[in-house]
Amino acid sequence: MPQNYEQQLFPLLSLPVSRLKVDFSAVEDINLTGIEPVLRGRIGDRIKRSACLFPDLPSSLCGQCDFKQSCLYIRLFAPLPLEPVELPGGKVRHVPSPVRPFVLGLDGNILKPGQKGRLILSLFGPAIGECVFFLKAVMGAVMSFPLEIETTSLFAPPGDDKKAGENGAYPLYDWIYADEKESDMLELELLTPLNLVKKGRNVREDLDFLTIIQAALRRLRDLKRSFNMDGKMGQFDDSFYDLAGKVEIIENNLGFRKVSRYSARQDQDVFLDGLAGKIAFKGNFQPFMSLIRAAEIVHIGKGSSNGNGRISII
Repeated sequence: MPQNYEQQLFPLLSLPVSRLKVDFSAVEDINLTGIEPVLRGRIGDRIKRSACLFPDLPSSLCGQCDFKQSCLYIRLFAPLPLEPVELPGGKVRHVPSPVRPFVLGLDGNILKPGQKGRLILSLFGPAIGECVFFLKAVMGAVMSFPLEIETTSLFAPPGDDKKAGENGAYPLYDWIYADEKESDMLELELLTPLNLVKKGRNVREDLDFLTIIQAALRRLRDLKRSFNMDGKMGQFDDSFYDLAGKVEIIENNLGFRKVSRYSARQDQDVFLDGLAGKIAFKGNFQPFMSLIRAAEIVHIGKGSSNGNGRISII
């Protein structure tokens, strides 16, 4: 990776991240494909019942609660939407939706009795300090399915020889390993639906490498702005984006996948549709490998706390 691009990206990779893994085995035949949003909902329900003084009231009332500033459920799972900002001249600036302090990824989809799977959670911000509490909710959610938990643990980056921070937190740059990409070929798999919006519309068949890079940067900046507010967001000149724009698609095997979950706060189904499958590129990838590796951990696009936007380098 050219030195100037690495220096520009480095501030975004200083974000502290803790990672938990929950290994489990199936008690009976089970298909876990697309189950991440349901699992997330059950995690939230358990956090609410443990942390909220009024667990039976709908989440839509959280904003009216006198205890909202200290509520662990709000901090860990359901941050309240921020009010629009009034600007001079009567204009209004809408504030981005708050970022959830976790993402989850599930390995092992269709299991027979005794076969094993794994749930991996990446925690940011307040979830790091409450990782034990968070893990208890996760374990309860996993056991609500016909699954038996084998082991649970915090884990460290491969080959780590550095000292971890609070509750196993390492800066994001310790979690990634930037390949010195000699090949001019790169294949990505979108493991869960990827939902991106570009120029006011959903990205579909026009997904390209530049759009993925822009989404990864936006995601890292949202996390940094929310959970590591030192004001350093990384600055990238036009040449960075020009290089990304020159990467060509050589094979596109993406399809549209429909997923939905019930939202207690909105009292309705929320649709988490998006692109899934494999896509292959050709070009110069050296400037982008750290960014793609980071995106593997933090996910990209909308619905990331539901497991959406999980990508993997093949």
